[in-house]
Amino acid sequence: FLLTPLRKGKLTIPSFKVGRFSSDEIEILVTDMPVAQSTSDDVMIEVELSPESPYVNSQLAYIQRLYYSRPLVDNASISSPQLSKGDADIQFWGSSDPRHVTHNNRPYRLIERYYIVYPRQSGVLEFEPSVFNGSLARSRQRNDFQMNGFRRGARVSAYSARASVEIKEKPAIYPSENWLPASSLTLNMNFSRPTESLKVGEPVTVTIALIAEGLKAEVLPEVVLDLPETVKSYPEKPSFQTDKVTNGMVGLRQEKIVLIVNEAGEYLIPGVSIPWWSTTEDELKFAKLDAVTLKVMGDNSSIALNGPPQIGAEQQSGEASASDSDGRAERKSAED
Repeated sequence: FLLTPLRKGKLTIPSFKVGRFSSDEIEILVTDMPVAQSTSDDVMIEVELSPESPYVNSQLAYIQRLYYSRPLVDNASISSPQLSKGDADIQFWGSSDPRHVTHNNRPYRLIERYYIVYPRQSGVLEFEPSVFNGSLARSRQRNDFQMNGFRRGARVSAYSARASVEIKEKPAIYPSENWLPASSLTLNMNFSRPTESLKVGEPVTVTIALIAEGLKAEVLPEVVLDLPETVKSYPEKPSFQTDKVTNGMVGLRQEKIVLIVNEAGEYLIPGVSIPWWSTTEDELKFAKLDAVTLKVMGDNSSIALNGPPQIGAEQQSGEASASDSDGRAERKSAED
């Protein structure tokens, strides 16, 4: 039998009887595992944290790598990441298909599992060892993972080393309370009608999309426009969308605001600047919207607006997708 302790401390293996014979109780002391180890040379598990020096609230990848030289049989499992120090939000991202690799000058098959981690505080973030439990097939002759001739599987366990990383605080030079550490951040805006030929009392929908690679949509701040007093605004409830992409998560916060002007003239909407921290270049950057001038024509006395307008299909344009790179290029945007 292969026994795997589930907790630290003093544990007792009870006695058992077989016919006239009985065993004695066995007391064992389970402690922290100091190094990676395995019950078989044919399987090992390793973990990696990337990047090596992340910021608080930034995206961190936790990768489990299982190497095995004989086929897995029966039920096999790898433990989910568990923290021994620090605090973080941990989410399973996905896993790879098995593939052939050479590791330590020996052929293996490799399976990788990926988790996205968002540290909630600065300081040391430490993970308990990852644990593999399963069975490897046995055979009289190893034949490159062909199942012919394999007998009942042998139970094995493997443990990774502990993984830890130092989480950095928000830099002192960061100018905003809205801390946005991301690999990329863009700010886009478009209008449902041409802004140079609007009519008095005619509703126009402005759509603002804030897209961040490496952040969830829920942490993205509201983008506030400094509108002239004569421009009436009717904001809709913002939408949030977080998608999985090749490098982790990408978040989209989208705002829709209906604007109506009841007096002819030209009205300036000032530009907007959102600070963010580039995790790839480790520096402060700004995502910007250019200023926009609304040119409104018509008879000032012909319009009376008592409430928010009814939005037609033509005002619903401007939908954004967190993973739609083509849509970004069509919107007005600037990024410093």
